[in-house]
Amino acid sequence: MLIRAFQRFREKAIYEDRIMRKVRSFVDHRVHAFDCAACGGAQVVVGSDARVGLCHAFLGSGRTFVGSIYDENFVPEQHSLWREWSLRSPLNMPECTGCRCLGICGGGCPANDPDDNIWRISEAFCAHSRTILDWLIWDLFEQTLRTQSEPRQETYQQAGAARRSAAESLHGPACGILTTAP
Repeated sequence: MLIRAFQRFREKAIYEDRIMRKVRSFVDHRVHAFDCAACGGAQVVVGSDARVGLCHAFLGSGRTFVGSIYDENFVPEQHSLWREWSLRSPLNMPECTGCRCLGICGGGCPANDPDDNIWRISEAFCAHSRTILDWLIWDLFEQTLRTQSEPRQETYQQAGAARRSAAESLHGPACGILTTAP
C-alpha cells in the first residue's frame, strides 16, 4: 500500500519524505545513517515551557528534556544524552552489521521502543526497509529494461541533448563540446 501510494505521488511529482530518504540514499550511493533527526544530534526540540530536549515524542513525559533555554550554560551537544543519541545509527548496532538494508535504513525511530531502549532494533522498521529495498531494486530493473528497449538512436539523441544542455548551461551556446551521437 505504501509503495503504491509513493508511485502515485511520484507520477504527480509529489514529494513523500519517508520513502524518498531511502530512494535518495539508493540513487546517490550514499549511506542513510540516521532516519530520526534526534539520532545523529541533528534535532533540538523546545517545549512551550522552555524545556530543551531531543525528541518531540517525549514532550509530554519530558524524558529527553534535560535543559532550558533560560540556562545559559546548557549546551545540548555536550550533554551525555545528546552524545548517546548522536551515535544511535544502524552503523553502530552489531545486529545490523550484515543486513542488506544497512545503507538505506537509517535505523528508524528509537522513541517507538516500549522499554525506552534506544539501541534495540525495530523489526517493523526492518521489514519496512527490506520491502523498500526490494521494490527499489525491482523498480530500477524495470526502468532499465524500458530504457534498453528504446531504439538506440533515440537514446543517443537524448544523451546528446542532455550533453548540449549541460554544456550550454555551463559555457553558453556553441561552446564546442561534442553533443552529437558517436
